Amino acid sequence: MRRRKNKGWTLKSKLIGLYFFISVIPIILVSIIAYFTYYDSILEQSLALVDQNAKQHEIVINERLKNYQSFMFDMVIDSQIIDLSKQLSTLGDENENLIVKGSSDESSSKASW
Repeated sequence: MRRRKNKGWTLKSKLIGLYFFISVIPIILVSIIAYFTYYDSILEQSLALVDQNAKQHEIVINERLKNYQSFMFDMVIDSQIIDLSKQLSTLGDENENLIVKGSSDESSSKASW
């Protein structure tokens, strides 16, 4: 008995090659195309959301700054607040003088012991 040497493709290798070209390669191509298509879409949507959030934050910050500005303007104009701040500053100056005098008196009294 002589064995035949197959000089070409066997039926098994032909079927495997055919299966590969018919099923695996199209699946890979479709998945690559879908990846790039969805990637661009998701990127555009995320950039739109970032821009929208930035605009909303800008609006909120501008509103808060306007509120603080009006509050500060009211404080500067209100004469009662100005009078109270002057009284506090004079009280603060008097307290600082007392503290300084008290600390110097204490240091001299400690030195005399």
